[in-house]
Amino acid sequence: MPAPLVFEEQSTKILEIAPLGTPKEQAIRQLNEAGISGDFSSSPSIYYCDLWQREDGTQWHLNVALLFKEDGTLYKTRPAQADISWEQEASATEQTAP
Repeated sequence: MPAPLVFEEQSTKILEIAPLGTPKEQAIRQLNEAGISGDFSSSPSIYYCDLWQREDGTQWHLNVALLFKEDGTLYKTRPAQADISWEQEASATEQTAP
């Protein structure tokens, strides 16, 4: 099921587990221990948090990407998937407007 939290809330929860400045290997280990799984993109500097196996047995699909500096430390989070639905709706509106 999709996480019942918006991106900012998901990001906050993840950063409570692996704070900014955490080395990559340690951050991934801490996330895995907390039940959060994911995978690296084609770049080893972006880790996509995909699924959170919660203690109550529920599974949340996440939308958070972790960005790592060249030295391997976590420096930022961003949405893993862009929300393009608003742009698509705007384009449809523009096309039907007189």
